[in-house]
Amino acid sequence: RKVGVEVPIIEQVHRILFEDKDPLKACMDLMTRDPKGEHW
Repeated sequence: RKVGVEVPIIEQVHRILFEDKDPLKACMDLMTRDPKGEHW
């Protein structure tokens, strides 16, 4: 976030480990998010 890079998988893992988010909910949130272009 500090440098403007989105890391949704890492964000969801953090929420599972440290914010007691349900892993199934985290997976569903990742799978249903709006697709975005990937740049390498």
